[in-house]
Amino acid sequence: QSGGNPEIVGNTMWNCYGRSAYVDGEAPYVVKNKVVGGGAFRINCTAACANGLVSGNRVSDTGENQYGFYLRANVTGLLVEKNRAERTDLEAFYVEGDGAVTLIKNLARDVGGDNDEPCYEIHGTGGHLLEGNACDSTPDDGFDVVDGDGHSIDGSTVVNAYEDGIDVADGVTNVTLSDNKVSAGASGIEVGAGVTGAVNGNAATGGRVDFCDESAGGVTVTGNKFGTTDAAPCASDVE
Repeated sequence: QSGGNPEIVGNTMWNCYGRSAYVDGEAPYVVKNKVVGGGAFRINCTAACANGLVSGNRVSDTGENQYGFYLRANVTGLLVEKNRAERTDLEAFYVEGDGAVTLIKNLARDVGGDNDEPCYEIHGTGGHLLEGNACDSTPDDGFDVVDGDGHSIDGSTVVNAYEDGIDVADGVTNVTLSDNKVSAGASGIEVGAGVTGAVNGNAATGGRVDFCDESAGGVTVTGNKFGTTDAAPCASDVE
């Protein structure tokens, strides 16, 4: 659907080729749908995103090279809450755009398929807010903050991530990581070169290094529970 206030509510979709639900317009309302197989959700909020909602949807067993939820907002305000994505071939939640998207209490499980993809991949300049989300099992990172400014990951949980629990790429600015609990194979939390922001109140276990800081003082680090720490170059990055 496209145009003003598109709505997709209460549908069940099986093995749809491409995308099961494609929304492009103002204030999208996508609620309580179920997708099994094929493609899943692509949401592009063009305006009035504060009135948009993506909630209570379920995605499982996507086709080859398919996301669970692909989310883009041109303006701030889109709320994405209480959705579930399981056994997706690409990222369970892929977020981008100039407008901030808020993700609350979503679940990603068994992500990646034949690809090495994170549960949540974050792009854009909007300063996305992720709060109370969970990732359970991925061959990559739990949360991968790839670029942008002002993103926040708070009160979230990662278990069974083969790579990093939370990975903030080089050059990301004003990121906040707080009160997260992660268990991962490489680094629990890793922040790259040139990153600025704050890492507060987190707990990490199970990795080769619980916290790796390559920011050279760009992030403040307080009140965390890290058994092991490292700095550039991260030992956890050495194969």
